[in-house]
Amino acid sequence: MSFRMRLAPCALIAALLAASAQAANVDDPSMQEVIRAVLASGGNYAVAEDTQEGGDLAGAMLAGQEQRASPQARPADVSLPYGVRLFRLAKKDDAEGTPAFIYTARSSRSLRVWVGTDGGFVPAITVNSLGTQISPASNEYEVAFEAVAGRVYTIRLNEPPASEGLDSIAIRK
Repeated sequence: MSFRMRLAPCALIAALLAASAQAANVDDPSMQEVIRAVLASGGNYAVAEDTQEGGDLAGAMLAGQEQRASPQARPADVSLPYGVRLFRLAKKDDAEGTPAFIYTARSSRSLRVWVGTDGGFVPAITVNSLGTQISPASNEYEVAFEAVAGRVYTIRLNEPPASEGLDSIAIRK
């Protein structure tokens, strides 16, 4: 595998890993509170947005990496599957910062790295040295790029140190 992670036992993982974005409105404020609670307790939350494109649900489970007390227990990078929206909590003045998200293109095509936030911060998205960040809607940010089959892309959110809140990231067509 091209990523490192540990899976913490969590009975809620299977129950909360939705089969599609329509299974639960994850953008609803009350649902976001549920997601925050799951993440804060060390659980995981991911939504498969497009199962026809081969989203890797196993790679989507972040194993509560943002909540681990020990920096040595956290992976340095997380595989970001296509069509899977991953949720995490940004913590104010978190010395560990955001993990690097890694994406290996399965085919050559136009893609977007999309980030949604709850308004707590504005990420500065970088995808290698490609693309320019735009904001297509309130609290949404993205960088478009031309992916080359087999090439590995490193995606970072580069949050300001004072940022905090719930955010999610996905690679979309």
